[in-house]
Amino acid sequence: MGSGSGSILCCILADNALDFLRLLAIGYDEICWDEEFPYPPNIYNPKFFVSPNIAFQDWVKTTFNTEIPKIALEIVKRPTRMGDEPSQDEFYNWCKQYTNWY
Repeated sequence: MGSGSGSILCCILADNALDFLRLLAIGYDEICWDEEFPYPPNIYNPKFFVSPNIAFQDWVKTTFNTEIPKIALEIVKRPTRMGDEPSQDEFYNWCKQYTNWY
């Protein structure tokens, strides 16, 4: 969930723990900027380059016999931001009941 001071992402990031690990393993600097989700890491903002954690990627792949997707949108189904209306994201709708977003 974003802080509201720049990152305003508020949604379910993954359907299960393995998909969350796979999302982290993609290698984004942060997973709060959904405008980067259609792109591989470091493409959207090449001025701030952070190398992916290859050891973590290898661990996820071998431990769970899975692949790491190239982009976040392969895992994050409905990127939703604070203030988006309407939303089909269950987490967003739950949060919305308890907040006064824009």
